[in-house]
Amino acid sequence: MVVGVSAVGLMGVLAAKQMEAGRIIAMRHLDEILCVQEERQVMNDNCVSYRTLKLQIPESPMRPHFVKARVKVHVYPDGSHALFHGPRCIGRYDEKGTIRDAKNAA
Repeated sequence: MVVGVSAVGLMGVLAAKQMEAGRIIAMRHLDEILCVQEERQVMNDNCVSYRTLKLQIPESPMRPHFVKARVKVHVYPDGSHALFHGPRCIGRYDEKGTIRDAKNAA
């Protein structure tokens, strides 16, 4: 125990730091909370159509292709998109449907 600091004071400091950490985590997940999610089926060319965009799914170590799989399209407030197969993100795209950094997308 720290000399000169009461246990109550120390607990207050720890509680404040924990609340601050919770706010930071909440802010990181705010985009996921505010995004629009719609389910789509992957077409035979390993692409997903969303409105006027055709989102090509990049190569993935998870599976050879996603044809006929059900995926979720996440549309974020900044206009970017992401494709999810279950809990895994399989592709991230800009507002025009261009893949962002294919190495980190899968």
